[in-house]
Amino acid sequence: MKKNAARIPEIIRSTYHTETNPVEVLLKDYRRMKTEEQLKDLTNAERDVYQLMEKGLSRSEIQQKLVKSSNTIKNQNSKHIKKIICFRR
Repeated sequence: MKKNAARIPEIIRSTYHTETNPVEVLLKDYRRMKTEEQLKDLTNAERDVYQLMEKGLSRSEIQQKLVKSSNTIKNQNSKHIKKIICFRR
């Protein structure tokens, strides 16, 4: 509005310096959608392992957290890697 004309520089600066930058919002949403698309074929168990690996947990930490054997974690990890690689082709 006309009465807010003096605030235009302040509004522009605050918009520029926030994370609500429209381009950043679109890029963030695109990355999220791309990740979801790549993970859609994973089973729930494979997705659980993947998400914990993304958080930086080691295989032994994942094993303890999910109460699964080391071989099960290895197999689920291997399967989700294969599915993601096949998706990218």
